[in-house]
Amino acid sequence: MRRLLLAILVIAAALQAFSLWREVGSSLAYLAARRLDASGGYGDALAQMETAARLRGDDPNLRAWVGDIAQHTFEWRGSVPPVSARDLLDRSWAGYAGAVTLAPLDAWSWSGLAEIALKRAQLDDEGAGVSIETIETRARGVLDPGRLVALGAAELAVDLKPSGYQEMDVLASVLEATGDVERAADTYVKSARVMPAPSFHVWGSDRRFPDAIYSRLKDALLAGIEASPPYERSLLHLECARFAREQGDGTTAIAEARLSERDARNTYERHQSAMMLGTALAATDPKEALEAWRRASRTGYDPAIVALNMAVLERGLGKGGDACAHYGDAVREMSTDSTLRIAAAQTCEQAGELETAEKLLREGISVPSKAMPLARELVAFLERSHRFHTARADVSAWIDDDPANTEFRGWLQEIADSEAAAASTTR
Repeated sequence: MRRLLLAILVIAAALQAFSLWREVGSSLAYLAARRLDASGGYGDALAQMETAARLRGDDPNLRAWVGDIAQHTFEWRGSVPPVSARDLLDRSWAGYAGAVTLAPLDAWSWSGLAEIALKRAQLDDEGAGVSIETIETRARGVLDPGRLVALGAAELAVDLKPSGYQEMDVLASVLEATGDVERAADTYVKSARVMPAPSFHVWGSDRRFPDAIYSRLKDALLAGIEASPPYERSLLHLECARFAREQGDGTTAIAEARLSERDARNTYERHQSAMMLGTALAATDPKEALEAWRRASRTGYDPAIVALNMAVLERGLGKGGDACAHYGDAVREMSTDSTLRIAAAQTCEQAGELETAEKLLREGISVPSKAMPLARELVAFLERSHRFHTARADVSAWIDDDPANTEFRGWLQEIADSEAAAASTTR
């Protein structure tokens, strides 16, 4: 009896240890996968998440994460070791399918299945091609099995979560891909009204809508903002301004940026809205754009970006002195940016601020052989200023410090040739 009891205790302890090992191993793999996924290491992230899911086969969340990361890897497969696109889609499908098997009411995973079904159908089209007959059949609403599965899964996801804007986004994209453009537009509009922040949507960037859909989307976004709490409106107007600008709607972008600045409740929101207003106005009203950026500069946020924006616009307007000053402000904040220093120096030179131009170049050169573009620009600047003696002295000193640098010796000959050419033109 004692031996039986001891055996039972040993088995129980072993099972508990095994369970603990699985729990710890799964947690470590999950954390590693999330970290790798966030840093762009999608291939390794997928392997780690699949390990976590195998160790905890009863956890639908881990399986859904496998689906998500496999999708990320598919979308960015050019940055990971060669892998079959179909294999990635199959692994993503397996993840989402495992999740809905364990949790049938998981709207997110049903939506993921819809995305993968559509992508697999599109991949099949790319490989086999699409005949005219197939296109005509689809136009009549007769779908292939892959698109039928995608549509069914997407509709089920929205049925499970009627207020889920991400689920609605997927349904809209499936409807659009199946040719039901009108219903797709209706779904986009519902999604926009539920969440009036375009950046939260797949369609919120890198996508241009036809005017008919965009007009309805914009109205839905504005209605959603009006229904939101006052403390959220400044950033929501800002999001709408960015979206409108990407869609080529400058009028709405300016109006929304003004509303964002009006509703700003803190320094950060005032900065963001003023920056957006300046950007929206730069092409049509540069004077007011500069004024908006001056307001942004007074907040203290992003001084280099504000100064650089103003410098570029002032340079285009022919306000060389102001551009020189603002380029100098930007260089102080981004002192290691050689390209910026050269642009700043050239702007100041064109404005007649020769001392400032030379100072900007020299301050960036501590070891000339490690700052060749700046060193070359300094020599060119001195040649343009007919200060050949100074140019020769600088390059000779650089040669003394780095005798093996043959490029410096070539510059000495160039200086001599430039000096001779300048002398011949003054005779």
